[in-house]
This record gives sequence, C-alpha cells and structure tokens, in this order.
Amino acid sequence: MNKKDFLEPSINDSTFCVLDFETTGLSGIHNRVIEIGLVKIRNKKIIDTYSSFINPKVFLHDKIKELTGIQDDDLIDAPAFEDIALKIKTFIKGTVLVAHNLSFDFSFLTNEFKRAEIELPPLQTLCTLKLSQKLFPELESKSLGSVVKFLKVRHRDVHRALGDSMATTKILLKMISIAESKFGIKKINELLTFSNQKQSFSKSNSKNMVVENFKLPDSPGVYFFKDKFDKVIYIGKSKSLKQRINNHFQDSASAKSHKIIKKSTSVEFQETKTELSALIRESELIKEFNPKFNSLLKKYPQSYFLTINKNSEFPKPEMTNNFDFDERDYFGPFIHRDEVNLMIDIVNKSFELRECSEKVFSRARGCYLSDIERCIAPCLDKSLENYTVELSKVYEFLSGRKSTAVERLINKMKFFSENKKYEEAGEIRDTLQIIMNQIERTSILKEPINKTNVLIKIFSQNYPELLLIKEGKVFIKDFDGCDNNKFISLINEFYDKALFTNIILENKDLNRIRITLSWLLKHRNCCTIYYLSDFNSTELLFNSVSY
Repeated sequence: MNKKDFLEPSINDSTFCVLDFETTGLSGIHNRVIEIGLVKIRNKKIIDTYSSFINPKVFLHDKIKELTGIQDDDLIDAPAFEDIALKIKTFIKGTVLVAHNLSFDFSFLTNEFKRAEIELPPLQTLCTLKLSQKLFPELESKSLGSVVKFLKVRHRDVHRALGDSMATTKILLKMISIAESKFGIKKINELLTFSNQKQSFSKSNSKNMVVENFKLPDSPGVYFFKDKFDKVIYIGKSKSLKQRINNHFQDSASAKSHKIIKKSTSVEFQETKTELSALIRESELIKEFNPKFNSLLKKYPQSYFLTINKNSEFPKPEMTNNFDFDERDYFGPFIHRDEVNLMIDIVNKSFELRECSEKVFSRARGCYLSDIERCIAPCLDKSLENYTVELSKVYEFLSGRKSTAVERLINKMKFFSENKKYEEAGEIRDTLQIIMNQIERTSILKEPINKTNVLIKIFSQNYPELLLIKEGKVFIKDFDGCDNNKFISLINEFYDKALFTNIILENKDLNRIRITLSWLLKHRNCCTIYYLSDFNSTELLFNSVSY
C-alpha cells in the first residue's frame, strides 16, 4: 500500500457502522433513546452487530408503543444509556458512522454521550438519505421505506433498531455499488464528498445549465426550462432569477425540480423591472404555453364582484360574476363567491341598507330588520336623503377610507358585554376581525374598480416601474407592447375627456387586476399611488411623480 492509498483508503478498506435508534420522541435534547441497533461492515460484508433496549427513565407515550411495539415492561430491567456508553464507544470507534437521516440519530447520540459525561470518539459520517438524493433524484420520497422498496431490499422488524439498521445496511451496500459503477467512486473520501456536495453534476445537461446560471442577473423576471425539442416544460418567476434558478439544481430541491432538470436541455429568462410584472408575465405565459410541469395558473379563475346600482332608487349590495360598464359600480375582483357573500353580510350587519328583494320592497311594509335597527326602512320612510347618507358610508367602508362599521360594531359589542350577552359579543368580535381583514383587502383603491384611474409608481432596485389602472384595465409602461407613447396617450385620454375605447374587460384584464391588487396589499411601502383626478393635466401628474 503506497502513501496515497494509506491516506485515502478505499471503500473496501473502510469500516462502516450503521446506527439506528428508537426514541421517546423527536428531540435529541428533551427525549431519550429506548433501543439501539448497530451493524458493522467491512469489505462490503457484515462483520458484527450489537443491539440493546435502553431504560429512558420515563414512561412511553402510547404512540411510541404502537409504532415500535416496545412496552414499558421491556425497558424496566434494561441498562441506562450511561451503563453501555463505553461499549457503544468501542463499537463505533474508527468507523464511518452511517444512518438514514443521520442528523436525527447523531443528535441523540451526542446528547446521550453528553449526559453520560463520556467523550465521543472522532468520526466520519455518512447519511444514506443524502446519498439516495444524489443517486435517485427521480424518487419523490427518500424515506427509508421508499428507498428499501425502490432497491427491492427485504426489511424485517420495521421500526425496531436492529431491523432498521440492517435495512439501512442493505441499501448502503447497494448504493455503494451504484456509486462505484456509475460515477467511478472508489475512495471513501470520494463517497463522502459526493454525498455532501451541494450541486449535482451527474448529468451533462445539468452541468451545462448550472454554468449558464452564473450569467443570470440578480433581478426579477420569469424563466423557462425547455426540453430537447425546444418545448417549454416549466415556467417560473422570482425576485432574483439567479438565486431561484440555481435553487432548482440544489440537492435539497424538491422532487419536482429534479424531474424538471432531468428533462431539460436549456433554460432561458426574461427580465422585468419588478416582482409584480414578473408575476403577471408568469401567469399569462403559463396560460399561453401550458407547460407540462406547471400545475397551477393554467386557467383564468372565475371572478366575482360586489356590485351596487347607484341609479336604482334604493340600491343594495349584490354579488355578480359579470363585469360590465353599465350603471353599476363594481368592487373586487374576488376569487371566491363566498368572499363576496361575506362582504355583503358584513355590510348588512354594519349598516342600515335594505336587504329585501324588489318584490318584498314593493309591498311598502316594514319588517323585523327595521325593528332591530338594521334597516332604515326606505319602504316606509321613502327618504332618499337619509338612504344616500347611509349608502355613502357603505362606499367609504368598501374603499377602506373610514370605518363607520367598526365604530358601530364596537359599540354593539360593548352593549352586549355590559348586558352579559357574551355569545352575541363574541360573534360581534369575530365579525370585527373579519372586517379588519377586509378593510386591508379593499383599501388599496378608494374607488370602485370600474371608476378607478390611478398611476402607481413602484420602486425597484434600478428604475421605478409605472403602472396605470384605467377603468379596470392594467397597463405597465414598457411591458407587453405598452411603450412610452401609448402609456402617455392613455393618460392624456383621461385629461382630454376622450372616450376610453378599449373598455371590454377580458379574463386577462381581470387576472391582472387581481394579481396587482394582491401584490400591492403586501407591498404598500414599495409604491406610491397617484389618482389622476387629483391633477389637472398629464404634465402636473408627471411633475409630481418625478419629484
């Protein structure tokens, strides 16, 4: 044996010790070992085994008994860990310590030795779970049971220490053979390095794409994985293209990422100024290309609105899934019908608009809602002025500008509490919480979506992005065909009082509005909103924007 072979022993010349613990729980600090199983291997053959019950000095939880079959009676006469710690130390000394999900077993090992006040010997370690991630990226689950089944290994005495350590030994030997034949790994250090390396270079196309990734910008955008036929198989977006795409190549990446990498031969990208435009671009491109590995965003979701017909004599809030430029005002869009119904219910409980149908209203008779001060009874009063005042409060609430609803409900809750009607007070409290959430949901824009004309300045790393919401449509400057001239002309139309001709809202428009409002809610501090009606001209507007 030459000096190099002595310093870098082969796998055959190395001794492995496969470890498995059964424990009272998941924490190496707070829980204890109840059984140990050790299997020693050299030259790819089992040369020794050791197993023992261990008294944890606590009673077992029923779930542990059910999982392992170990009972408290089995442990009463068993040695404590400190009684066998030296024997374990001798057994594992000078070996490569192996376990499936090593961090779990090693945590218990170090903490038990610490409590026994015995120093652990220096050890090299190998995790068969990590090794399986390197060798079998296509395998969705890398649990011991999944790998055992995948490699067609017989697993006896499941969830018993020696049974699990024997199964781990068998998969280890098979994986070593695969690593040797497929990757030419012969030395123990090569095996340990291969198992722990952060990026996989097992496939030439993966290696090439990793090299390309280093050229990616650290900026927002969308990216495309393509197969050998140049077909888009996956589309994603990120605030950092470089970081997100490189994440797909990490060993810790999901099984789905491994599948995408395996099928891909190239990766391309499109930069955007902000995360918002990346979100919009991703959603629209997925619907256009229908990539194999994208399971979400393939169809436009149904949109629902809370609508109020102000041209009606005594209007009330209603739900609709149709958006049109008619006499009604529209608040939304909402993804779910239940969200709209919830908002209508909150309005009904917090304000005094009528709730009855047109047929009932035409009878001109009061109902119990007026008796409990939940309706100002326009069927009897016919006071348009009083009803208009109440309706304006509803608009204020839906726009998040003033929460009369909160004030009213707080007073009701206090009244119920003072009168020991705690159940009713609790219901009001829950409604208040819902209201606060919905105020956040609707307070980005202070107008119905069909009447909203705003310019939004979104701050980014380099240059700000300008976004125009015009009567339900979203336009982004220098994005998707909207160049500077078109963007300015859309704003000029507003000040010239020109008729906005592009007013047919399609699913694509509603989707953009939904994504935009959702993003703005989470990033209020990253943008400034300018209402076009607050300025007299395009020039004055842009003077303020550029200030």
